[in-house]
Amino acid sequence: MDNWADRIDKVVWDFPAEDEVEAQTPTQFAAGKTDVFQALLPYLERVQKRLRDILSFSGPLEPILTYLMSTTGKLLRPMLVISSAWVFAPVDEVGWATNQPFHPLGCRPELKSGQKPDQEFMISMIIDIAAACEMVHIASLVHDDIIDGSSERRGLPVIHDIWGIHSAILTGDYLLSRANNTALMYPGIGVAGLLNDAVELMCRGEIAQDSRLYDSTVTACDYFYQAGRKTAALMAAACKAGAMAAGGAPDAQEQLWQFGIRLGTAFQIADDILDLTSDEKTLGKPVFNDLKLGTLTLPLIYAMETTMREDIVNCFGNKALNPGRIPELRKKLVSSGCIRKAARVANSILESSRKNLLALPPSYGRDYLLQISMQLGEKVMSAGAFSSETLEALGRP
Repeated sequence: MDNWADRIDKVVWDFPAEDEVEAQTPTQFAAGKTDVFQALLPYLERVQKRLRDILSFSGPLEPILTYLMSTTGKLLRPMLVISSAWVFAPVDEVGWATNQPFHPLGCRPELKSGQKPDQEFMISMIIDIAAACEMVHIASLVHDDIIDGSSERRGLPVIHDIWGIHSAILTGDYLLSRANNTALMYPGIGVAGLLNDAVELMCRGEIAQDSRLYDSTVTACDYFYQAGRKTAALMAAACKAGAMAAGGAPDAQEQLWQFGIRLGTAFQIADDILDLTSDEKTLGKPVFNDLKLGTLTLPLIYAMETTMREDIVNCFGNKALNPGRIPELRKKLVSSGCIRKAARVANSILESSRKNLLALPPSYGRDYLLQISMQLGEKVMSAGAFSSETLEALGRP
């Protein structure tokens, strides 16, 4: 497994202390802002088309898969694949530049004797790998919704409520199979093995979390073990896969893998903060779900160190949460400072992720990855800046 299991925890924990990043802002790393989604839109549209092609002619699964493809999110993992590839491939602000060689960090070995892959082959390969990563992600969401008993995903009914749990589970399995088959189209790169390793780690992280449900002794160390696997492993694989496809040198692949681990961990913290501070309409899924399901996330772990400990222990003891108590609990969480503390930790991890990128040569791909990290940092800072005054202004008790 490329020693992932041993290295994830070291990478996740290697971030600056809170007081070292308190005065820093994400904008120090880049002069201007780029809308990465818009910049990569022509390629992301190709990813979406490729997904439809790969999943077409799927027999009785076709209506389910069509429904899933209509609710795709922001395609973050494909953006990571493409941006990471663009660190090494000869691209400019409008796309692939045909008159430039590969970056001198190294080229992928020739596929045939005396013949290097041409431009369209390389782009198609990167699109396929991006589609494979997205299929793994969608499969994980399908399975997560079943495990969590969710009723909505992105504001729409989940597929297990429409087609049943049995069909939903098999749809997730089918997506994993199609992802693997797509990655195996390029056996010389090793992306299939990379994705398989990521799926194994995702399973380890989820089961580690499930084994500690309604457990008030879960620590920050336990949380990072889970987040580094269930969320960050696939993002790291996406970053490394893009670098592998474009011929990035091993040390550069490692920097991108570490970037993905840190980005994914901070992403999970942000998601857990929003579960507590957002509303169902904005989030597109039920709020306070972690507390309802007995999962101690990082802000709740910090809350256990405050007067909120009794509230959390009572919820866990009853294995239930009265929806009427959510406004009161939200206000307590904000006033206790645990939301802000979790946001500062996420920002510290993102700070380390940007240093991974600064070890790479300047490129449009690196700039796109920096922007993705910065935009997540802004999201974290906004969520962490929630105050009691903000809650009152929104009309929440």
